[in-house]
Formats: sequence, structure tokens, C-alpha cells
Amino acid sequence: MLTEPTGRDGRGTFAAAKASLVGAPGLQVVPAVSSAPAAGTLAEPLVFALQPDNELILRLRTPDGGVPAATCVQLRGAVELFAGDRTQGKLDKHFGSDEADCTRMGRSRPDGTTDWYESTARMHAGRSGVVTLHSLTAGAVGDVTVQDGLGAVLVTKQIALPQPGERLEVELVVTMVPRRIRGRVLDGDGAPLPYVGIKLQAGERTAYASTGKDGTFAFADIYSDAPVQLTASQNGFAAEAMHDIGRDRDGQPIEFRLQRGRPVRITARDALQQLVPVRIEVDSGAATPPPPQELAAGDYQFADLPPGTVTFHCQLGGQRFELQHDTGNPDAVLRVPTPARAVIVAPVGWPEPEKGFYLVAMATRLDAVGEPFELRLGEDDKHPQLLLPGRYRIALVAQRWQDDKPERRPLGPAAEVELRASETARVLLH
Repeated sequence: MLTEPTGRDGRGTFAAAKASLVGAPGLQVVPAVSSAPAAGTLAEPLVFALQPDNELILRLRTPDGGVPAATCVQLRGAVELFAGDRTQGKLDKHFGSDEADCTRMGRSRPDGTTDWYESTARMHAGRSGVVTLHSLTAGAVGDVTVQDGLGAVLVTKQIALPQPGERLEVELVVTMVPRRIRGRVLDGDGAPLPYVGIKLQAGERTAYASTGKDGTFAFADIYSDAPVQLTASQNGFAAEAMHDIGRDRDGQPIEFRLQRGRPVRITARDALQQLVPVRIEVDSGAATPPPPQELAAGDYQFADLPPGTVTFHCQLGGQRFELQHDTGNPDAVLRVPTPARAVIVAPVGWPEPEKGFYLVAMATRLDAVGEPFELRLGEDDKHPQLLLPGRYRIALVAQRWQDDKPERRPLGPAAEVELRASETARVLLH
């Protein structure tokens, strides 16, 4: 809440238990901390000493002087970016600052306080290509970047924030040429589909848009030279994806025709028609459908699947089981063997592995061909793991993930065990 401004003599009142920020035209906005202890009465007023305002103007330009399609600007520094060791407040915007989305990163100290080591302010320049900020931490050094819709950095400059009473203008020239990715989404009858979500992916980066009432969409602020993937999805329709859209297709309309999605309820059952509590997934040959609803362990309701044949699958004891199914049939059963159950227990008192590693078990079939597979450790007999019946060697290992690959170190304890269908075994590694 903003109070009434002070009079010409600098005096004023506010009806609140405590003020958070104080500022004035031409002066900095800072935390409302009195320069000396005072009661805050007419006889003993709070006194705020304000320094002259400083101003940072960031101008985004193309080489020919135009405004670039990318308008996202980020300012990052090692200290809080706004005067008084703080993030932006409403009073900053009242006195002319553009809105900044402020975040900060920190780490906990032993005494419970937080060591804040990085602050970030994100702004959008809009059609003018200009961002204006006031009441900044004088002299603080920071990096200014311009980013595209995927968050890729197009321009970087290091600056020192202006001193009180100073104005700093920084020109950020985007030399890259943006992509021109546009298209429309229709239903199976050729009618435009509004409000369809469009996801654009380029490697690990993602951007989003939605169609208008006429079914059209556009991405104007993408600069990636890599081929992109577009996915169109809306409740009630099967999602559709297009891959490897390169710059050679820029400016050419991309058309999606979404078909009505189909529901399928599928259960995993053994030869005795008992539900087997495995996780069922689907490969639809198109875009990934929405996650299914789990009705019970081994019982799933899928929605918005495409017309035609899909592949349902699950993992049981390191082996994949599949079902080819026509989504015109709303019910399906994925057949799997009656499983054995096992609880894998590490040796009593076994020490924790070195930092970065954790304990798991690796199971290897002794009576059949198959790759070793991972099992979790635990002593909870209520939640045993499912395996295929057979003979196994189960070993304790320390594991960590490096570059998306597991690194495993055998630790010695192991056990050989015969697991039988419908039975639960407690396997103690030794």
C-alpha cells in the first residue's frame, strides 16, 4: 500500500505498523530504516535520508537500428541489485522502474542464516526494446544478457551499476537473425482449433505458445540454428509432433490436424487373472500422450491416444513385456508371468558409501540369459519387489550417476537365491 506523499517540508504520516520502503521523485527507493532511533510521532518523527536516484537504461537493438524479436533481458550480480540490499518492490515501479522478476540463490550457514551469493532480475523490453531501472546498488558489477524464447543467450555485457545521481545507458545489439516459425492447428474436419498448446523443443531447451481463435500460432523470438520439434496438444485430442524443422522451413506455414483422442483402460494380469502391480506405459508412435490415471496397482486408464495401433509395455524383473493394441477397443490386458517377490536386505551395520554414491543391489539370472538389473534395498516386507521366478545372484554395489550413465562398484556381499512364483523371499546379502 502506498501512503500519501509528504508535504513540501518533507513531513508526512502513514497509518501502518511499519513502513517497508521509502522513496521520492529524483531520490532512491530504500528500506524504510530511520537514520536514528525515533518513536515515529509528531514530536519525534522518523527521519529518512535519501540519496539521489540512479538510473539504468538498457536498449535492445538490431544492427540496422530496429527492435529485435528477443526482448527478455537478465541482470545478474553477486549482491542484491536494488539499493538497500533488497529485491524490487512496488515503490520502485511507482517511481518509473520497469517490472523485474527478482530471484536469488544462497546456501545455509552453520548458524542457520543464509549466505546469498547471486541475485538475478529478469525484465521484458516490450515493443520499445527499452528497459529502465532505478534505485540500484551503486557500483555493483553485474552481467546483462539478452535471451531468446528458449533462454539461449544472444548478447552479454558486463557493467557496473551507476552511482547515485548518475544515469547509465547500455546498448545491446542482437546480430543474430530470428527464426520465423508459424502455423495452424485444425481438427479432423479441417476446422480451426483455438487454445491448443504448442511446445517447441531445441535440444534441452523448451518454449511454449498457444493457438489463437483462428487456430494459428507463431514463435517470433527463437534464434536457434538447430532443427526444432513442435508438439500440439489439447484435452480431448491425440497430441501430434513434427520433428527436424530447420531454418529452411522458416516462413512456411506448419499445419497440424489433430484427431479425437481415444481412451483405453489396461490391466496387467498373470495366467490366474490376478492383477500384477507393474507400471504400464505406452508408445503411440506420435507425441507422448498425457500420463495415465492409476486406478489400482497394475490398472491404468489412458486418455487421448491416437487412432490405430499403440504398444503398451511394462518392465518385470529386468524384462520387457509388450502388447500391440488397437485403440478402437477401450479395454486391454497385458499378460505377464506370475511374479515372485523379494525383499533385499544389506548386511547389518554396513557403512554408507563415499559421498556421491548410494547402495543398491544388482540381480543376475543364473538360469536364463539376461542383462543384470538394479533392485532397491529395504527391509519393508509390505513392499517387496517383483521378479520373474528363477535362480538369481544378487550383489551389493555402490552406485552413482555420471554423465547420465551409472558407475557401479561391487562391494562384496551377495547371495544366490531361488525365487518361486507367488512366494515372497527375504534375501540377506552377506
